[in-house]
Amino acid sequence: MSTLIHGEPAVRSSRVATGASLARLFQLHLTSRRVPTAAVALLLCAPLLQWAVRSALGQTGIAGARVSAEQLSLLLEAVTAAVVSAALHGPFGESEKIAGRRLPWLRLTTALLLTALALGAVSLGVLGTGQPLGTYVVVRDTAGLIGIGVACTTLVGGHFAWTGPAAYWVVGAYALTDDWQTPWTWPARPGDDVGAAVCAWGFLAVSLLAITIFGPGQRTHD
Repeated sequence: MSTLIHGEPAVRSSRVATGASLARLFQLHLTSRRVPTAAVALLLCAPLLQWAVRSALGQTGIAGARVSAEQLSLLLEAVTAAVVSAALHGPFGESEKIAGRRLPWLRLTTALLLTALALGAVSLGVLGTGQPLGTYVVVRDTAGLIGIGVACTTLVGGHFAWTGPAAYWVVGAYALTDDWQTPWTWPARPGDDVGAAVCAWGFLAVSLLAITIFGPGQRTHD
């Protein structure tokens, strides 16, 4: 009985120490991925998006003001996706491999945190602007763009992951102008388009699963 009583404080102390070490590991992982800097960049996208959409829609009497607002919105959505995808890659590779089974959870938690920040930033960015397609469409489009960026991080690493969202922005800009109908160009589709939602959110889900399992692509000198 005395052994059990004396053992309880030791067990609690061990659990506290384990929790503290996990928290420290997560903090170091976020710092190595420059997540604090990425978070600031994402938050700055909100006022930029507000200004861009309001400026475009404020051009009364100019044909194409609505499309311009949508294209500018899509551009800043692509920027947020590029920030998220770049922050999932450490400049010195994955030194946390010593964490063993914890590493996939570190990847997933970091990716979900950055994705939530990006979606929150674009939501605030279009709040009250009268963005033609609505807040949900902006969030959906951003989710799909993040999926593209994260997929690029998995394949080629964070250094060139921005090329995916940038290339898709060009495609999306044309899709908005020409009113493309395919759900794979989800920025041109309305909010009630089920196919567009499946493509965008599905791409994000698959990409998050891929980065969790495989991690970011590594260059030979990383």
